[in-house]
Amino acid sequence: MRGLQTAEATAKIDRTIGSFLQLLSPHFLHGAAHKALEFLIRRFEIHKYNVDAVLACALPYHGTRWFVRLVQLLRLKETCWGWLQGKQGMAPPARASFVARCRKDARVLKQLCLLGFGHAQETCSRGRVAFTTVVALEMLSAAPRFGLGLGLGFRLGLGLGLGLGLTNPNPNPNHPAWARRSCSCCCRTRSGSSRRTCPRTRRSPARC
Repeated sequence: MRGLQTAEATAKIDRTIGSFLQLLSPHFLHGAAHKALEFLIRRFEIHKYNVDAVLACALPYHGTRWFVRLVQLLRLKETCWGWLQGKQGMAPPARASFVARCRKDARVLKQLCLLGFGHAQETCSRGRVAFTTVVALEMLSAAPRFGLGLGLGFRLGLGLGLGLGLTNPNPNPNHPAWARRSCSCCCRTRSGSSRRTCPRTRRSPARC
């Protein structure tokens, strides 16, 4: 039982499960991945104790029925992801739903940045980085000037995830090129007044 473990043992289990779910994410749609998740739910109750790690694993596949089925199992009522529970038995949530929620709730925006960019140096995290980048850019493009709460939440989440300062648009050089490009595009779009193109690729933010 997870609830009977010591704090040290629990922390070790959480680290191991988090690392495993990062590696599992690119294979989320495979049947073997579903069996692995089922085992972790039964044995380690990850649907209760590792909600963020599970969501980070599945978020790039939000448009699939497997994501909806997984959300049905998670304990989200006391988290910023509780709004996803309304999707039970319904169609998978569209990306626009995440964009709208981020504009309303700074906690969701901050947590999405942390989940998406928290381990951007890992190759297996590329799907999460791409999803988070597109959501952030769509939100920023639709709302050039939003409240301080959302702006601070985005910049703080991105800063914690990629090791940036709150106003520094230059990504950590230790991260791969695709992670640095995503981060830089997000930060510069946020700081720009009415710019609608990525400064690096000269394309629209959603395509950079």
